[in-house]
Amino acid sequence: MKKMKVLYAEALESICNTEDVRAFAKAPFLIGDLAYATDGFLLARIKADKVIDSKEFRSEEDLDFSKVIPTEETGTIRIPLEDIKEAFKLGPQVELYDTKVTKEECETCEGKKKVTWQYDDYLEDFDCPVCKGVGSITTTEQVKNGKTGIDRTAYVLIGKSYFFTNLILKLIDVIEKVGGDEIKLISQPELGGSLFHVKDLDIVLMPCIRPSDGEIVATY
Repeated sequence: MKKMKVLYAEALESICNTEDVRAFAKAPFLIGDLAYATDGFLLARIKADKVIDSKEFRSEEDLDFSKVIPTEETGTIRIPLEDIKEAFKLGPQVELYDTKVTKEECETCEGKKKVTWQYDDYLEDFDCPVCKGVGSITTTEQVKNGKTGIDRTAYVLIGKSYFFTNLILKLIDVIEKVGGDEIKLISQPELGGSLFHVKDLDIVLMPCIRPSDGEIVATY
């Protein structure tokens, strides 16, 4: 039981986007007795008592996702992960990149986090305006890793909705983190997101509008 609680926590963490300006997208949070995680395109929820250390999550009682999460089951579509992963291998491939993070000492404050402002004999220390008082500068760049993978701008058609492959890849990652082996769609209203079920997790994916020249790599 404890192992699954850890796995659910890791799955929620993997969904979040720490670079998002919205606080609720940076880390899992609580609304009532439910734990949530989102990156703005994928939203997951689960009973909080099934997630380890969920009491430490920030409360977001002012948020309301009741209109985002479908409530009526419209029919089940089950897709074995191996099937869709095989379809992705046969689809259009692109070079893949890793994110390289470099952290260097701030040259302005020499790592001291503070700079001194002087006017005649008056001195006062302020947070360094270059590193924002951190003492270091962090930069990121995308570096080719020599691998190839499915084009993230291609599409998958599940039921009546199109989804970018990068979103489906994220869904697959979450499913595998909790030991699942299939994508299970249970609700797909005419408008809005589609509801998938993964063990104790409810996951909503937002569809996209497919342009006329978009390539569909799989249909279910």
